[in-house]
Amino acid sequence: MKEQEMNLKRNRMVLAVVALGAAVAGCDKGKVEAPVGMAASVTVVAAVAQDVPIYLDEIGRAVPVQSVTIIPQVGGKIIAQHVEDGAVVKKGDLLFEIDPRPLKRR
Repeated sequence: MKEQEMNLKRNRMVLAVVALGAAVAGCDKGKVEAPVGMAASVTVVAAVAQDVPIYLDEIGRAVPVQSVTIIPQVGGKIIAQHVEDGAVVKKGDLLFEIDPRPLKRR
């Protein structure tokens, strides 16, 4: 284990010396010349603080915490829906209204 630590320290030292040499070689105290050619156009805009919409793009699937199967006691055509999809319902809440005409006795 000590040999690995020594090799790691030696490698770090070599890397530091190489980096320092590259930094010193790159320093030129001479005159800096502008590049030849056309200058690039730059657009400048003042920064403005404002609220921005937050978008959340996800790939996945929404799964309800609980789900139930609704089995009607009578059949018929649904004429009204009293609950929105995904709404929280309690026992006794009216969910749908079935057309009562076929159920009435003649």
